[in-house]
Amino acid sequence: MPAMQKEKAEFWGRLKSDGRFNKQKSAAKDDREWSVNEVYQGKPWNYFAVEAGRVPVVKK
Repeated sequence: MPAMQKEKAEFWGRLKSDGRFNKQKSAAKDDREWSVNEVYQGKPWNYFAVEAGRVPVVKK
């Protein structure tokens, strides 16, 4: 459990410090957000998601 808590704290720190958190939140249609933290096959996995309010247009 302590290793999982450490991994979760590091994940959130990276997510916020590199701008990914704000980028996802700016595309969200509301304030709801989802977070999943689990251990699968002995390895920690962390996910963060929002429901997008718009789909970004990708120009070629």
